Amino acid sequence: MRARLLALAPLLAGLGLALALASLEPEPAALEARGLARLLLPDEPEAGPLAAAAERLRGEPVALRITRGGQDVSGAPELRRAFESALNLENARREAAAEPGLRIEAAAARTLELGLAREGAQLRLDARLSGPAGSEPLPAAQPYRLPDRTSLLPPLVAILVALALRRTISALFAGIWIGASLLRLDAGSGALLAAPLGLVDVAWVYLRGALVSTFRIEIIGFVTALMALVGVVSRGGGLRGLVDRVARFARTVRSTLLSTFAMGCMIFFDDYSNCLIVGNTMRPLCDRLRISREKLAFVVDSTAAPIAGVSLLSTWVAFEVSTFSAQLPAAGITESPYMVFLQTLPFRFYCWFALAFVVLNAWLGRDFGPMRAAEARARSTGELVRAGGTPLVSTGGSELEPAPGLPQRARNALLPLACVVAVTLQEIFRGGGGYGLLADDPARLGSLAGWLDVLAAGSGAAPLFVAASAGLWLALALLGSNGLRFGLVLGVGACALAAGPLASALDPVLPEGMADYLAVGLLLAAAGVAGARLLPERRWPTRREHLAGGELWRAALASTR
Repeated sequence: MRARLLALAPLLAGLGLALALASLEPEPAALEARGLARLLLPDEPEAGPLAAAAERLRGEPVALRITRGGQDVSGAPELRRAFESALNLENARREAAAEPGLRIEAAAARTLELGLAREGAQLRLDARLSGPAGSEPLPAAQPYRLPDRTSLLPPLVAILVALALRRTISALFAGIWIGASLLRLDAGSGALLAAPLGLVDVAWVYLRGALVSTFRIEIIGFVTALMALVGVVSRGGGLRGLVDRVARFARTVRSTLLSTFAMGCMIFFDDYSNCLIVGNTMRPLCDRLRISREKLAFVVDSTAAPIAGVSLLSTWVAFEVSTFSAQLPAAGITESPYMVFLQTLPFRFYCWFALAFVVLNAWLGRDFGPMRAAEARARSTGELVRAGGTPLVSTGGSELEPAPGLPQRARNALLPLACVVAVTLQEIFRGGGGYGLLADDPARLGSLAGWLDVLAAGSGAAPLFVAASAGLWLALALLGSNGLRFGLVLGVGACALAAGPLASALDPVLPEGMADYLAVGLLLAAAGVAGARLLPERRWPTRREHLAGGELWRAALASTR
């Protein structure tokens, strides 16, 4: 009972904090500033008033005047910051398109007038260019609805459902449904129709939007391919050989946890890859020493994101720099965004404290609270997962044993994993324009700013997806029969010849960017199956150090369930 109350305490505290926040009155000036930024840069920035003003001025400077109810409020700091932030984003967009930006000068001949009018919960904007020749209206965005307390309702409902049902998916679904229903109410639907129409939007708008998102598809493909790779090398004995190699240094609980931390620090370039590779590699060794799954998850998670957050070269840092770089001029910061990142490194307290805590916790072996109970359970009873617990990794994937009679060689796991790391870095370098920079300005690659430019432009889910697929292909080639190897090579040849035309045929019916992936996947799979069928193993007399194609596919599927 006491442990259950301790587990509920953070959730109840969060719910109480949310209710307390809901009782506070929002700051009107901050809400208007947020609304002004939204009206200046709508969902389609090229149709907003800033884009229209820049297009008509074509580099000519313009003065700024912001009014509210006829009164000049140009000096209001919140509104001024909101305008400068929107202006920086618009100028960055136009600079990328090689078009002149919008220049603000107090003594300019023409004036950009922004008139704010609040009608209840809606904020309207009247934008126009005025000068000696008269006034010229600019296209206005749709009125912006100022947020109120109802915006906290979806997360509150999600928390309450999670507390009541203890089901994450149900809680998230309820929160999304409430949010979609509130949006329907704002759009003018009646109270009786808002809920059913919101349910339709959950499926047709939000779920469908997620399913056709290239980023999400690439992330799902990356996770699936990497888990399939782990299943293949597990069945082929490579993972057991790697664990035996690591076990020479990790003979105790302390050394095993420290080895897990060290492996996490070595995969510093991406937190997704870190969690999947380190977690799957060290899980068998931690199971052997009766380290609870909770402790393994804590060590892996508290190493992956923090090490990526303080690494000088990581996909997370590249994304982070890209998000705040456009906002620096609005805050009066003229330094390079990468220099700002370097200056913030000493203040990344979570990252440094999390890494230090993992090391101290592994070295001292002192746990407390639910973690102490989990470790005591695992050591005394051998139950790595608590009674009633459901691990995220399937039983078929986590308990996959090597095939009998195969040599357990660490290289069969190390080579595919090294391929994942190498291809990830290569794809980031290629996608970020590294080869072009190497040809045009090789000296820039000798600076940190040059490498971070490449990372910022090349990072994303696509390099991870391509790298995991390449690692899976190599694992199949290393451990598969000669027939399967022939099929994989045949698939590469087929992709070189036919992937382009097939992708062009699939492109009109698929989300942008996915036709190439599907075409390559279809050709590789078809050629792999054909090779395994057309060239049975008995025609290729070799030592029995391989697995048939069907067994490899079953191992891959078992790890991805």
